[in-house]
Amino acid sequence: ECLPIYSLENLKNWKPLVKNHRTFPLLERELIKNHPKTLVCHDMKGGYLEDRHINGSNTEENYYFLHWAGIDIFVYFSHHLVTIPPCGWISAAHKNGVKILGTFITEWDDGIKVCEALLENEDAVEQLSTQLVKIANYFNFDGWLINIENKLQSCQISLLELFLKTLTKKMHLSQEGSLIIWYDSVLKTGDLKWQNALNEHNRMFFDCCDGIFLNYNWTKDTLQKSVEMAGERKTDVFVGADVFGRGCPGGGGFSTDVAASAARKFGLSMAIFAPGWIYECLEIKDFKENQFRFWNLLQKFCPVRKVKSLPYYSSFCPGFGKKLFKKGKILSSTPWFNVSLQQPQPIYFSDYCPKDTSISLYEEDSFHGGGCVCLITNAERREMVSIFKILECSFIIDDSIVVSYTFKTQSPNVEVSFIFSISNLEGKYKLYLGNEKGDHSNSSSCLLPASCDEISESQYKIAANPENIEGWVKRVFVLKLCRFNNHTVEDISVQISAPMNEKHLVLLGELEILPFHPKIDFHYRDLVYKCNEDNTITAQCTLYWSYHPSIYCSDLFLLSAEKRVHIGRTSQFHYNLELSLTGTTDLEVLLSLQNKGNDSIPDVSVKIPLRPSFMS
Repeated sequence: ECLPIYSLENLKNWKPLVKNHRTFPLLERELIKNHPKTLVCHDMKGGYLEDRHINGSNTEENYYFLHWAGIDIFVYFSHHLVTIPPCGWISAAHKNGVKILGTFITEWDDGIKVCEALLENEDAVEQLSTQLVKIANYFNFDGWLINIENKLQSCQISLLELFLKTLTKKMHLSQEGSLIIWYDSVLKTGDLKWQNALNEHNRMFFDCCDGIFLNYNWTKDTLQKSVEMAGERKTDVFVGADVFGRGCPGGGGFSTDVAASAARKFGLSMAIFAPGWIYECLEIKDFKENQFRFWNLLQKFCPVRKVKSLPYYSSFCPGFGKKLFKKGKILSSTPWFNVSLQQPQPIYFSDYCPKDTSISLYEEDSFHGGGCVCLITNAERREMVSIFKILECSFIIDDSIVVSYTFKTQSPNVEVSFIFSISNLEGKYKLYLGNEKGDHSNSSSCLLPASCDEISESQYKIAANPENIEGWVKRVFVLKLCRFNNHTVEDISVQISAPMNEKHLVLLGELEILPFHPKIDFHYRDLVYKCNEDNTITAQCTLYWSYHPSIYCSDLFLLSAEKRVHIGRTSQFHYNLELSLTGTTDLEVLLSLQNKGNDSIPDVSVKIPLRPSFMS
């Protein structure tokens, strides 16, 4: 489990765990300097609900987040002293190119006592700032929100200033691009008085770190004051927008866009606090629809960021499901929830869809995981062709690459193609990746599915364009360097050609832009057996396999002569195995790795012999 740190003593004594829980590195996005940012602060029921489980749980109804394309920073918030983001949220944020912060908070009378110890002297400041940096580095998250919500003595302010400077400096040295953000709370006098602005009373804390998160009761006048006070750093001022509406202009809820609009008019960043309101205060059965409604109202204030990193892979899995699928087949019919298995999400904003169409999450089917993307064309539309932009990117082609996509339609009369908008020194053009029967008469360039020989040259180890995988169609394309050298893919869209006067659903199961496959070492350690009185054998060990950044999850199976049984799925690179066995002389475990290019890594297995010398 992922848990917070409750006391200052526990923070002082914190040490890294023996086993490091693997989280994903931050996907690179295109950086736009001096551009207003969007921060989401996740505060729900005290935190650490089902999301605390490293390998997930079997609960059906949980809060989830999909609209990563339009945000820059995600803060996991609770009222515990040190809020460490659960590993699943770290991985989900990073896969989508979003920085994630933990929270350090002191409040009320207990907070006064914590600050007395924290701000006792320079040595205490040094020790605790070092510990916070070590925690962020160990769990691989990107910094801290600092929230001091209790009165301080005036003599403590200089040490608080030192704490912020020291923490910021140490974080920057240990992690390039890390962030320390100050919450609008205590003043330079030590009084606790929310300013709802950046002003002369709290400017000293802003100067020590990377930004300030304003309280929610601001006015246009206080925002203007903040702009004047911040100067060139105005995009480091995050205007608080409380979705619960507590004194926030607009009243929160589905009127949160009122606060967002005000922030953007002044060129300021914004911090959306507690969007879990959608889940907590409205009907859970309507959560998906309300989630999409909420973020569609905010979309014009949340510009989509461009992804830069290759390889790129997504099955569009939301991190939960009614069932678990692998290559279109049901692997398990048990409901599951595991945020760390969420994949990069598409642009789920309605402005990126044509008129009389929509994009949504589909929960009844999946090619890999627990859900997929659903593109819907309504019967009322007036065009046969509908184009949905699903990804903004800046992929520079400096080597031959393999692209594949997987989809499912409900009608043979529906044709699906992908469109890459590409630029080079000569200008811009569109590359259509589709089947030869598709109509691309207006395209500037068209690429047909690759042959087996072309795929083999690229070392992409799958059959060429297998069709009808449980109704799913997979197409594979090779973009050769000799043709596409130094071309840049700027966005990716899906084109649907379908008869009018009918509603059509197209499911997107996978998009891959792929590297060569790595080699994987798979072994076990800490093997312990026990013979039981009922003639069963209890076997325990820890399985380990090689880390590679392209691997996003792994399935484990117990092999026998008759069948293979699914043991579990994990996003870690180790797994604690405990089995009760009868009538066997050895144990064989198969590791099936899913990477960015999910067929390109062969399965590997390890044999664990059951011999009397191991018994205990």
